[in-house]
Amino acid sequence: MNDWFHKEKITEHIYWIWEYNHDEKVQSYFLKWKKKSILFDTGMWIANILNLVESLWWWKETVVINSHHHCDHVGGNHLFNKVYWPSHMLFEKAAKNWISRSDIIDYIWNDIPEKRWDNEDYYIRKFWFDKLLTQESILKWFEPFKFKIITTPWHSADHISLFEEKTRTLFAWDLLYNWPIYLHLEWSSVDDYKDSISKVLLLDPKLILWGHNEFVVDLAAPKMILEKLSQININESEIVPIKWNLSLKLQ
Repeated sequence: MNDWFHKEKITEHIYWIWEYNHDEKVQSYFLKWKKKSILFDTGMWIANILNLVESLWWWKETVVINSHHHCDHVGGNHLFNKVYWPSHMLFEKAAKNWISRSDIIDYIWNDIPEKRWDNEDYYIRKFWFDKLLTQESILKWFEPFKFKIITTPWHSADHISLFEEKTRTLFAWDLLYNWPIYLHLEWSSVDDYKDSISKVLLLDPKLILWGHNEFVVDLAAPKMILEKLSQININESEIVPIKWNLSLKLQ
């Protein structure tokens, strides 16, 4: 499955990695500088993302940083030796337990070409995490870039975003993307979502990188979402359309 991933260089140091053949259309990002590299999220483990990383980067090991514990973002973690963890019980649970095919098949199954993937054997492997993700550790690893860790819980309590202060690049992952945004999941919170969007609004990013669907950058997205949330009765469960095909699924 050498064609499972689409890759594209989007800045001098950042590659966009897209699992475009699946309904989730998960996006990861690979950043390299001199003798160091970081993979932000490892995808779904339908194909081997390590092989792709090694084709882009042959120097030393790559550090993995995950946005949150959901299986479509940690699927390839077991392939890497250096995984930084955000000190949260949900991430620890995901790392220590296999996620079976039966647990995830209802949403992982969509739009998979049958001849390209043997879903009967699909599961997410356990993985090791060896370093605590802290503000100090991420600054030390990827100097001269200046990453700021932003806690952005909403549809997952352990979700983080990263902001690179020099280039004003926001790695937003599942905080923002051009498709339905789900707030009906366990550990999700509309109030947390409002707070998280407010945090990133203050950063004034010049580039926003999100975690699913097409590579579309809309700097107006955080403000638009916050305005729409303020107009919604959060006790209702509904899909609320927003411009550029974004929608919110509320509790």
